[in-house]
Amino acid sequence: MSLLKHVTILLSCLLLCACKVELYTGIDEQQANEMVAILMNSGIAVEKIADKDQTATLMVEESDIPLAVSKLKAQGYPKGQFQSLGDIFVKDSMISSPMEERARYNFAMTQELEATLSLIDEVINARVHIVQPKIDDYGVKTGTPSASVFIKHTQGMGAEELVPKIKLLVAHAIQDLEYEAVDVALFEGQTPVKLVQKPTPWYLTPWLLAVWAALALLLLILIGLFIYKQSTSDKES
Repeated sequence: MSLLKHVTILLSCLLLCACKVELYTGIDEQQANEMVAILMNSGIAVEKIADKDQTATLMVEESDIPLAVSKLKAQGYPKGQFQSLGDIFVKDSMISSPMEERARYNFAMTQELEATLSLIDEVINARVHIVQPKIDDYGVKTGTPSASVFIKHTQGMGAEELVPKIKLLVAHAIQDLEYEAVDVALFEGQTPVKLVQKPTPWYLTPWLLAVWAALALLLLILIGLFIYKQSTSDKES
């Protein structure tokens, strides 16, 4: 019974491996769920496997990889990992200069703003570039800050209506940044082209590969049992 159980487990693993291949790995759980939803809505069979470090691996059929990548890319997936203020300003024993501190704070704010803008449903990708005024030798700022925002959005949305809200959000997040000093550039994402797949040879279809793998495993088991019985009978004689 124990042998049958192990054989069943091995056969199941072989069937799964023969049918699907790795698409993406190391994806955080929330993003993986969103990617699964996109692929399923596109008619692509996908399997999510949980990893040990609270990430996930997505598996699809090998013939679906080009279309899956195209669909996910059109929606801005996989998305970059944004760092929070707490991640960037980790306490350590090193003493940073005022210039380094300003640079780190500037980068932290861009990360926070990009993460916030990416939460908007119609936004595929968002990038924020902040220009801070120079500080002279006396610690006095010369000039005023400005910001440029890049937005890649889905097709068919009223992107122009979002511009005032985006400018207001960025202006309120950066100290001394005026509303008029925020520029927003909008770019419409492209609809993924339907890829024409070459027909897979009949002898390489996923279900036949699974059958070949199962038969090979069964043959190995039978050979092992035959050798075991032969060695047992030789000892008895």
